[in-house]
Amino acid sequence: MHYTYFFIILQAIKKETSGLFECALLTILQCAENPAKYFAKVLYKSMQGLGTNDTIQHL
Repeated sequence: MHYTYFFIILQAIKKETSGLFECALLTILQCAENPAKYFAKVLYKSMQGLGTNDTIQHL
């Protein structure tokens, strides 16, 4: 997608819509622009906070 058109469409979506419909359209737009970047961002956010709990418990 051409960079200029991306921002024109982005501005129109933000101006004309709201709520979950806006979120859905922005998701579609981001995925259409660069699918690899979109899914990398989604996976990164989904894995934040995961890990081990390294606290030591004393009895």
